[in-house]
Amino acid sequence: MVIGSVLLVPIGSPEWYTPASYKRDAFVALIAPTIVIGAFFVFALYKVAEARRRPTYSEVMNREVAEALDRIDPRGHVMYNGEYWAAEAEEPIEAGETVEVVGKERMVLKVRRRG
Repeated sequence: MVIGSVLLVPIGSPEWYTPASYKRDAFVALIAPTIVIGAFFVFALYKVAEARRRPTYSEVMNREVAEALDRIDPRGHVMYNGEYWAAEAEEPIEAGETVEVVGKERMVLKVRRRG
């Protein structure tokens, strides 16, 4: 884009008179938007690359702790990160116990007693 914009600025020839101020204004009018648009695309690509490197929310959830809100036998509810979640456990867990998140299936957390 920059090279194309520079080529649009008239450089003139001996037969044509092009004022220097016009050349400067045309150069600024073509180069400034090109630099701004290019900077935006570089920033957008950086943010996309950064987002792709970051672990997903599900990956971050594993090994986190939650609190059982009611008896989980085999299903119940937990408070995780200030959010209410449906939970499922292989063994009975009493209300108020601290549990560890071991997985997630759709909107149900798989938990086990912490210990």
